[in-house]
Amino acid sequence: MSVVALKRVATLRAGGTPSVADREYWSEDGLPWVTIGDMTVSPVVTQTNRRVSAAGVRAARLELGRPGTLLFAMYASLGEVAFLGISAAWNQAIVAIDPRADLADSRFIRYALLAMRPTFSALARSNTQDNLNAEQVGNLQIPALPLEVQRAIADFLDNEIVGIDLLIAKRQEMRVLLSARIASFHEQWFSDLARRYTAVPLRRFLATLEQGWSPVCEAAVAEPSEWGVLKTSAVSSGRFIATENKRLPDDQPPHPRWRVSDGDLLMTRGSGSRTAVGQVAVASTDGRKLMISDLVYRLRLNRGEPEFMGEVLRSPQVRSLIEQAVRTDAGQTLKIRGDDIRGLPVPSVPTESQASATRELHAFRSAPSRALDTSGRQVALLRERRQALIAAAVTGEIDVSSASGRGVPT
Repeated sequence: MSVVALKRVATLRAGGTPSVADREYWSEDGLPWVTIGDMTVSPVVTQTNRRVSAAGVRAARLELGRPGTLLFAMYASLGEVAFLGISAAWNQAIVAIDPRADLADSRFIRYALLAMRPTFSALARSNTQDNLNAEQVGNLQIPALPLEVQRAIADFLDNEIVGIDLLIAKRQEMRVLLSARIASFHEQWFSDLARRYTAVPLRRFLATLEQGWSPVCEAAVAEPSEWGVLKTSAVSSGRFIATENKRLPDDQPPHPRWRVSDGDLLMTRGSGSRTAVGQVAVASTDGRKLMISDLVYRLRLNRGEPEFMGEVLRSPQVRSLIEQAVRTDAGQTLKIRGDDIRGLPVPSVPTESQASATRELHAFRSAPSRALDTSGRQVALLRERRQALIAAAVTGEIDVSSASGRGVPT
């Protein structure tokens, strides 16, 4: 199948961000301004968290997108795509794609980009987060098909994916209920401890709070014998994932000061998503040589158990305070300051009682947690089937003129 660069069949338009410090540039009744977080809510963006004033539009020379404009995320949630359902502008982490009416169908382009999404990390520039730039997006190769074939493929996928998305939605509804039950247990646990022992600022438990170092790294994951720098995704799920790292180049000497040790309590300092900022995990390196990046904090405790403190910082009460403290950085990276972390309330549980308190919480939530893990695996399998279906249709493995969806790769 022949291919063509995306920029040959569509116009790409970059976004921008007015100064976040200038209140004149922002208005509650201004033009909707899209961030990647807005795109992840729905495949069609109908509302945004922020709006930009006419002065902000002029200052940042923002482009205007009409309903139907296709948006592509270049940072953080790399490869996320969504249509505008409203007239809006967008930030510099997003590029708008306007197909030439005689050459490309916007729905087909969306599916072609979704089919390629697993490959985007390999194209990403080497830094702490996987990013692309507008030039790289424009050079992406999509199938060169007649317009009527593109529309037939898009029609087929629109129809077939409905059923898969419905199943995913049902599983996700179950996950929401299970997560709410787990959060209720966690909230009650924190409240009981705070009432029994009183709450004090986290600074009383901290010896040091430090952020790491972010050299230019390779996109590849470091081998166990090589040095790697943690990505925020190593921590942001609340579970430490040692393989979420980027390889340190051979000509770049490591900084042992930032080496991660088993039992280190780590926290995401910055991310493209508010909910990913301030997430914590206890390190288990599996013997890997890893360093923290400048978007990850290490919390060294002068007393107390890292596992207990991690559960405290994951409690709904503390998470709410963390998200309130998150600040924006030029409209891209959201961050939390060290002073805000030091002031977080922590039940003053004696060190000798913390392990039993942690076990109590784990016992309460064990059953719903197992059910949540099972439903998560089911969602992952459904998404894999969805991805396989899209890739098969876009690349011609399925004859969409006769396919009914049966026998599609899973």
